[in-house]
Amino acid sequence: MVLGALPAFSLMGLFGPGLQSLMSQRVGADEQGQLQGANNSMMGIAGMIGPILFTQVFAYFIDAQRQPQNPRRADAARRRTAVHCPAAGWNAARKLPPPVLSGDVGSSISH
Repeated sequence: MVLGALPAFSLMGLFGPGLQSLMSQRVGADEQGQLQGANNSMMGIAGMIGPILFTQVFAYFIDAQRQPQNPRRADAARRRTAVHCPAAGWNAARKLPPPVLSGDVGSSISH
């Protein structure tokens, strides 16, 4: 099961730079540092909480005192989270104002 998911999850690292680019287009040049700091803080917090949370969910579903034991339910919970979180982000992003188009953003790239 893990080996089957490995190719798909190995591509997840490619989403970070694209998402950061989309987010940085929505703020001015003077707010770029705050955006990147907040983004990396959230990723760090998720990196700490995520494994602990999933471990607890998995332990709940395979507990010897719980009948029936079903580790597939823990995997189903993971899949639902993987679908609902991006959907919630997409819904929130649709409500944002259009990107900031100032002359300072991206001026170093055009030269």
